[in-house]
Amino acid sequence: MSVRSLVALSIKAAVQNDCIIKGCDLGTLPRSVLQDLLLASISQSRMLCLRSLITNWPMKHLVLHNVSGLDAPKATLLADCLQWKKHDLQLVDLRGCNIGVEGTTAFFKLALGIPVVDCNVSGINSYLDVQPSADSGKQNLSATFPCQKTSPMVVILDCVVCRDNCDIALKACVSHSVVDLKMSHLIVMHRIGRKNVQSLLLSLEVSIER
Repeated sequence: MSVRSLVALSIKAAVQNDCIIKGCDLGTLPRSVLQDLLLASISQSRMLCLRSLITNWPMKHLVLHNVSGLDAPKATLLADCLQWKKHDLQLVDLRGCNIGVEGTTAFFKLALGIPVVDCNVSGINSYLDVQPSADSGKQNLSATFPCQKTSPMVVILDCVVCRDNCDIALKACVSHSVVDLKMSHLIVMHRIGRKNVQSLLLSLEVSIER
């Protein structure tokens, strides 16, 4: 059996058993293995494993270009982990991922300091971090946010905006105190008004370096 096959089997076993990831020092793993673990947890919808990986991610960049399995529930889980867990991430790149309205809204809430746990996404509530509670989070969020730094964490994503999240979209795109949101693409669902569309278009990043 080749080394590559052994690594693939090890990764499959690891994502099936969240305890393996929890007990592992991710900082000792090669970058390629870390990325494979992350992609495997997403493709296999292993939410507990994904949460452990995000929470303990040892690198400053989390890059997920065009990952088809990164849907609304997983994007919401990612935003929730970034909101409440201590981390050193400087960049989260989700370009090309179909996170839908719910996933987009979760990152808008992250940028505005609104608890992501309040998101209503089917099949995800049991995985979200409910400590601190939503009420206490709203009152003391500035004291607990690990993202509030001199240079906010940059999040690049394709945004889906509709009537329900238009207001927070407009606010999130100009607020950079917690997360610096950069829209690489904009999908507008329903009619939200020409003025709102124009304001959102002004927030689009014409050129984002890879």
